[in-house]
Amino acid sequence: NLSDANLIGADLRDANLRGVDLSGANLIGANLRRADLRDADLIVADLRDANLRGADLSGADLREADLSGADCREADLSGADFCEADLRRANLIGAENIIIISGHRCIWYVFKWPDGVRIKAGCHWFTDPKARKYWVGGTRHCMICRATLDAITKLAKVRGWVIG
Repeated sequence: NLSDANLIGADLRDANLRGVDLSGANLIGANLRRADLRDADLIVADLRDANLRGADLSGADLREADLSGADCREADLSGADFCEADLRRANLIGAENIIIISGHRCIWYVFKWPDGVRIKAGCHWFTDPKARKYWVGGTRHCMICRATLDAITKLAKVRGWVIG
């Protein structure tokens, strides 16, 4: 249990942290390159400017985590929960199991999950069906959001993802 641990700048590259409780941990600037963080609890963890390049974050719980400025290139993000996580300035280029779309009013992050996709758009965290129910109105904003969802569906299908 490493919840609330102070690990600022820690060198944890290649570490096996699978399933470890790191909730609330301070990991600012930590080197977690290629770390195994599958199913880890990172709720409210501070990962600002952390090196997560090539890390396996599949199934990790990153709700309300701060990943601003984190290097997540080539990381596996499948099944990770990013509800209310801060991804501003995070480098997600080449990360696995994510689609990023610069959309109307916000950046859309689409994550591959075993049962479909999860969509992070602003403060929203949706499945595809819930997103479509949410943006049902006739306003310009709703129409743009539904068009973005259509694009997401096409991109996900091309990648062989289940929509859900």
